[in-house]
Amino acid sequence: MRLPSGVQLAPMVDDAEDRKERVFNVSKFARATRKRVAETGRVQETMGSSDFTYMADTIDRGTTVSYLDESIPVTYTTLGKRRDTTKLVQGTNGVGVDYRLNAARVVERVAEGGMYHTVDPSDESFEAHTYKFGFIWPITWEAWLADDRDLGFLMSYPQSFGLSARYTQQYLFTAAYAHNTTFFTAGRGNYMSGAGSNLDADNLDKAIHAVRNFADPAGNVSVYAGPLYLVVPGTLEAKARALVESTAIVTGEALTLPANNQVRGRCTVVVDDFLESLDDTYGTTGWYLFADPRFRPAFRYGFLRGFDQPQVFLREADARMLAGGTADLFDGSFEQDDIQMKLRFTFGVDAADWRGAYHSTGEAAAE
Repeated sequence: MRLPSGVQLAPMVDDAEDRKERVFNVSKFARATRKRVAETGRVQETMGSSDFTYMADTIDRGTTVSYLDESIPVTYTTLGKRRDTTKLVQGTNGVGVDYRLNAARVVERVAEGGMYHTVDPSDESFEAHTYKFGFIWPITWEAWLADDRDLGFLMSYPQSFGLSARYTQQYLFTAAYAHNTTFFTAGRGNYMSGAGSNLDADNLDKAIHAVRNFADPAGNVSVYAGPLYLVVPGTLEAKARALVESTAIVTGEALTLPANNQVRGRCTVVVDDFLESLDDTYGTTGWYLFADPRFRPAFRYGFLRGFDQPQVFLREADARMLAGGTADLFDGSFEQDDIQMKLRFTFGVDAADWRGAYHSTGEAAAE
């Protein structure tokens, strides 16, 4: 498992579809505004405060549209439990504590006039860490002039900002669980490795049985009967879908149809395309089983509360014209004429409950 240099491990918003509908016409808006500016001549001569408002709105909407773009598929909203924090991590201090959801348990009977006994929810807990991410993107005044100072320039880069935020968040989530040898261990019973750990009906059945019957921290068998997700890299997608969606599995020359498929319909296939690049050893063979994070969350993800969307900032010009009047935002800095835009977003990932997931390295059986 590896992370890009300088990156530290730490939803899409609930109304993502509504937001997407509201901003879907941003390209049409940009074309209309570009035409409006072009018809009035040079941008420098026509821009007022309302023009900058239009541009700012276009940049913001373009970033949001690209952030919701499913061309970069994300799995963390399906596999992870969302837990936002009220503060960012400062130094090495963790921020936010959450208790594990230990699912159902047997509730003891209370006799007439008897005392109710307290159930301690703090048998185990995990910290929720949220970090700040971003970069500054500078351009020169000359580059702005060469691009004809229109919205075509302003639309292209904010779109990449949104995609970059989405890409980074999924990268971090996958990196947190991809062949995590401290989270998945043989001692815990949520790990399978060695020859013969490949994805097949028997091994998947073992993983399903393990996840459904882990004991809770108090030692009670906490039977889990909720949904399960079979997570695989792209190289195993066809095999995984055939395994859980086929009515029959035929293996061996002596086997006669019909053959029962014991794992059909018992889990849903989720493809995580980051697995192959993040796991050098088992990226193309390893597979995972996740429980529904609402009931048994294996990993947590979250944002700083109130900052669940990427933000784009434009640096104010710090010059004043000698003849009077302030410079506009795209005149650049006093010293270098550079124009600076900044991307900022928050995100974090943490391990929560090892009982919520299972990992197999997927090595083929010895011949």
